[in-house]
Amino acid sequence: TVAMVHGENTVVIMYEVLKADQSFTLELLPLLSVRGYHSMMHANDAINGHASFENNIFKTKAYEGTPDIFIKVPGGNYNADPQWFYNFNYSVEQYRGLDFIEDLFTHGKFSVQLKEGESIGIIISTDDPANKDAYELLHAEEERRRELLKGQPDDETTQQLILAADQFIVKRGEDLKTLIAGYHWFTDWGRDTMISLPGLNLTTGRFEDAKKILSAFAKSVSLGMLPNRFQDNGEEPEYNNVDGTLWYFIAVYKYLQRTNDIDLYWMKFYRY
Repeated sequence: TVAMVHGENTVVIMYEVLKADQSFTLELLPLLSVRGYHSMMHANDAINGHASFENNIFKTKAYEGTPDIFIKVPGGNYNADPQWFYNFNYSVEQYRGLDFIEDLFTHGKFSVQLKEGESIGIIISTDDPANKDAYELLHAEEERRRELLKGQPDDETTQQLILAADQFIVKRGEDLKTLIAGYHWFTDWGRDTMISLPGLNLTTGRFEDAKKILSAFAKSVSLGMLPNRFQDNGEEPEYNNVDGTLWYFIAVYKYLQRTNDIDLYWMKFYRY
């Protein structure tokens, strides 16, 4: 089982031994790619080959200016063996005509003893997982997803769409939200966000998230224009579209129809 934790840069990986005639050693080889999503990583001498492993937690920082990387392996052992693995080929990047060959780096290998009926929960994160338990994180995420489906039609297609919609609603700063235009090559685009907002937020009953998304874009309106896109690395937004602002008013109108939140309209939108 693999799950991402909502609101964190954290992945939980669960291994469960369904059948084994005797105890065995599970070996885990973490292969790291530390780069922006518009580029590939290739073997270099700048990467930090050093890592620590204390209290079942691996920690490293690949380059200056990049986040720390933590891997929690309960009951595991770590054998340092830094090296590059070469020429991984990515079929989708190749199909799109992009650079599709990448080198990945490992600091070493984890090993853990297991037997039939046992399981292990591994946490990979940019935050220190010392006080976190993989099973608790997975349970909390499963509960959060069940809450999203409460009061919704119980047919499988609708539930899949609701859970899929949830993946595109992300934070912008501490208090606001936005919509990712597409994984994994896009950030948030004004036109895409306003067209998608009624379906992703209003149909699913996520009115508070819709308000935060509309507020985020309202704060960035310039000369009557909605940002065409927020750039990847915190640069100033780009303003090079006309219809984004028109879609913006359609989204606000549909929000008001569903919520009757007139105060939001007068306080946050009319003045722009």
